[in-house]
Amino acid sequence: MRKDKDYSPCPPFFPPVGKPTASYNNKCNKKYRQHTKPIVKERQSLQEKLKEEKKLSRIAKALGRNRSSVTREYNRNRNKDGSYNWWRATILYMKRREKSVRKLQLKSAKVREFVEVGLKKYWSPQIITERYKKENPGEKLSHSTIYRAVRNKEFSDITPKTHLRRR
Repeated sequence: MRKDKDYSPCPPFFPPVGKPTASYNNKCNKKYRQHTKPIVKERQSLQEKLKEEKKLSRIAKALGRNRSSVTREYNRNRNKDGSYNWWRATILYMKRREKSVRKLQLKSAKVREFVEVGLKKYWSPQIITERYKKENPGEKLSHSTIYRAVRNKEFSDITPKTHLRRR
């Protein structure tokens, strides 16, 4: 990279003296869109444009999306024959979202009981996890799981204020 030229998108830290130019404002006041999932209208538009046999890069430009986002959407949700259906894409998206939700870690009655007894003795989650690992080698339990369970009120009569040292 050459050192004689500044490659940053904004001009130097201090604005120019006098009235800022239009190019200065355009470079520094860019609105960057946060990555979001395609909505139904965009999926419908993608399907229509694919039927017209347009290239993915042109479709992305028309939708105002990055080419890689449109390509990812197409590759994830296309049928085996290569066709794309917006309804199927929405269903697949919803299924992926359901699978991505964090599962309960303390679903085993044995683990729940061990943690609850430890918390009622006012042990810290770190002590509980170490004790559990000693008594049950090979099984895993994390202190952050215990903190999360207490915050989510999974135990009756146990609150962060009464049973945890750091409230």
